[in-house]
Amino acid sequence: MIRSALVVGGAGFVGSRLVRSLLGTGAQRIDVVDNLLSAQPENVPDDPRVSLVVGSIADDRVLAGIDDAYDGNTNCANNLWLFNAPFGNVNRSCIQP
Repeated sequence: MIRSALVVGGAGFVGSRLVRSLLGTGAQRIDVVDNLLSAQPENVPDDPRVSLVVGSIADDRVLAGIDDAYDGNTNCANNLWLFNAPFGNVNRSCIQP
């Protein structure tokens, strides 16, 4: 079972579906980091196990609040990092995959 998951780009079309899938597997904690440039916060499931952090993964201040769950003291086998952060949109992806 996945204990914690960090989903970068989790408020977009594909990322929000990844978050829903993780919830379905019984994940205990899912942190979504998204800059919302091409996403909507409403896409993130309303679940107490999910938190949305708005900002860039490259900003240390953004990661400060979630860093403890993913530091070297945790069992990496129970943690998942998903980087789903395309800059584009579904229409462009269909035309130029």
